[in-house]
Order: sequence, then structure tokens, then C-alpha cells
Amino acid sequence: SELVVNKLSDIGIKAQSSVRIKNIYGMYKKAGHNLFDIHDLLALKIMVDDVKNCYDTLGLIHSKYNPVNDKFKDYICNPKTNMYSSLHTTVFGPDERLVQTQIRTFDMDKVVEQFENLKKIAQIMRNIDIEHNAYIEEAYERGRIYVLDEAIKIVKAGGTDES
Repeated sequence: SELVVNKLSDIGIKAQSSVRIKNIYGMYKKAGHNLFDIHDLLALKIMVDDVKNCYDTLGLIHSKYNPVNDKFKDYICNPKTNMYSSLHTTVFGPDERLVQTQIRTFDMDKVVEQFENLKKIAQIMRNIDIEHNAYIEEAYERGRIYVLDEAIKIVKAGGTDES
């Protein structure tokens, strides 16, 4: 991850990256309980400042690591219906380990984060009465709501908060 960020810096692209180990049980369920279909346990996320740099980053990664031919998706040119935008590629990384890589702009990452927060809010709201739902929706629309694990934190106008 740092190696890629350093290489990008060398060509004038400011980037941030993070690496995570994918949830093995979730992948097992997604693969239809076939352990032989689970290949990419590592996920690398790279964020850059603009769309051109997303494609330049993809080119750099493909020049350093061999891509898996059928594991590329361009959600920048063809965003998902929920507005998700990103480039996805899987490459043979160091030691020939498969690494799923997502490349997106910082703004695209904010959209993903907001969508994930909305999903958490929707899940929590299913367990809250209707009157409270309207209050939460209004707070979210005003930009005063944050989701922390299973708790909803609403920041009041005076700067205090309630859970």
C-alpha cells in the first residue's frame, strides 16, 4: 500500500491508501459455500484527487502487477444505480497473492461513506417508532447526524449532542 502511494507520489499524484483483510465468512457465503472460489483475501483502497488520476493509478498498478483478466470493473464510466463510482481490479500482488484494488477519488469515497451511513440509519430506524424516525430524518437532512456503530448521534444547533 505504501509502495503504491510512494510510486504515485513520484509521478505527482497525491494519494491515500488503506488495506483490509476481507471477511472470510462473508466471502464464503458469497462464493456459494465453495472455498475454491475464494481468491482475493486482501483489499486495497486507493484514493486520489481526480478522475484522471484514478485511471493513471490503474495504469501504474497494472504496469507493476499482473491483472486478473475477468476481474476489472469500471464503475466510474458506468456508476451503479446507487451512484457508486470506483475502479475495481484484482491483481497478482507481492508473492503472487491476489489483491482486490478499489481506486476512487476522495469525493467518491465520501459518497460511499454517506451511503454506508444511510444503510446503518435505515437498519436502526426499522427498530424505532415512526415519530422518532421523522426527527432523525430531519436531523440527517440538516447535516447534524452521525452514525457510530449501532448508535445514532445527533448534534444539536448549540453544539451539544444526544444519543
